[in-house]
Amino acid sequence: MSEPLSSKHIGDRLESEVIQVGRPLPRETIRATESGILANCSASHCNWQGLFPNSELAKQAVETHYDHALEDADSRTRAIHMGSRTYQLTALLDAETAQQLDTSNPGLGTPGWRSKDQTGSVREPVFPRTTGSVDELVGRGDVIERAPYHQNEIVKRVSQTRSAGLPTWTVVFVAHNRHELETLDDATVDDLHYINECIARDGKVYERYGEDPLNNPAFDVVGGAEHQAHLHAFATGGGRGAE
Repeated sequence: MSEPLSSKHIGDRLESEVIQVGRPLPRETIRATESGILANCSASHCNWQGLFPNSELAKQAVETHYDHALEDADSRTRAIHMGSRTYQLTALLDAETAQQLDTSNPGLGTPGWRSKDQTGSVREPVFPRTTGSVDELVGRGDVIERAPYHQNEIVKRVSQTRSAGLPTWTVVFVAHNRHELETLDDATVDDLHYINECIARDGKVYERYGEDPLNNPAFDVVGGAEHQAHLHAFATGGGRGAE
């Protein structure tokens, strides 16, 4: 559950906005927020997040979060927040676009190299946000074709993840050449491959990173198999219902 902290009246556009924090914030809350700053604590195993009208308030909130964590009665909470105060700030530019903000300027002791490119310039990449749900477009047993490989892979699961604090998904699939496996449940960790940081746009699945992430989908769904499909039968032309 998100926790409303207070209302901040900053300009006409922000008068009705409420700052929210959560551990983490609900995915639906973030997706419904078109503009603002999403702050994320980067301490290991900490899932604190907050939505704020500007980066100054976001940084103050991160400082307060770290101060409280270092005074927490739980020794594990104190331990994971010791040392450098690392965090992420992501600007929600609109419903479809976000931007990673540089956090190496003074404050919070963040190392200066975190958001710089090889020339030393500040790197604040702009990237697409999801406008749909990946797990509504692809699921267990679906057959996907990844460009440029043109090989059919079978999806084992689709997991909800977060990248830069924003909702993403990971698609886990079994490689096309694992014909000796009887079912998806026979696949071990060594048989699995991952497509990370997936987002949904206009009925297609994309990876959110790269120079032109919306240029080509991460894959196309080209077929499906039953929950316990015989993988060898499917790979050789079986299809849905093959056993």
